[in-house]
Amino acid sequence: MFEATKSLDAIRESLEKNSGESPWTRLREATEKMSPEQVSWTLEQPEVKSSWEVLSKNFNSWLFERFKEEFSKEPTSQPLIDSYISSVLTSAEGFGKRAKSLEEENARLKARLAALEGL
Repeated sequence: MFEATKSLDAIRESLEKNSGESPWTRLREATEKMSPEQVSWTLEQPEVKSSWEVLSKNFNSWLFERFKEEFSKEPTSQPLIDSYISSVLTSAEGFGKRAKSLEEENARLKARLAALEGL
């Protein structure tokens, strides 16, 4: 029997175990039962990479919300913060311009439709 196959039952047992342990402890215990090749292959799977990206983005957002005030006090952070705020304001301005343009286009189309209906 392959080493990887022998470890499947142990991995399933670790993942199914729900004794109030940290999920990271359960994950560590499961991966410790895998061969290095199995860990490497597993971490390269698209569904694992995708889950990791979602987890990382959520963690970064959570971390940012917790520490954004402290982060903003760091002098080296100020240019990044200013750039972000500027991009938000510029985008908001762009939205306003786009909305106005769409309103004008809508008015032109309504006038054209009215003219066509009058024929």
